[in-house]
Amino acid sequence: MFNYIDGGADDEVTLKRNTSAFNDCDLVPSVLRDVSSIDMSTTVFGQKIDMPLFLAPTAMHRLYHHDGE
Repeated sequence: MFNYIDGGADDEVTLKRNTSAFNDCDLVPSVLRDVSSIDMSTTVFGQKIDMPLFLAPTAMHRLYHHDGE
C-alpha cells in the first residue's frame, strides 16, 4: 500500500514534476520572532478565511480503512 500512496500513475511524470517544484521551494523558519499574535488569515475568491486549509475529494478509501467507500 505504501507504494500506491508514495508513487504516481503510469510513468510518474506528474510525480516527478511535483517533486521538482517542491524541491525548488525554500521553507525558511522564522526564528526569534514575536509569536504572541499570529494571523494566518488570507482571502480566497474574495472571501476571508481564518486559516488556509482546503480539503479535496479522494477515492479508494477502502485501501486505507475497511469502512471506506
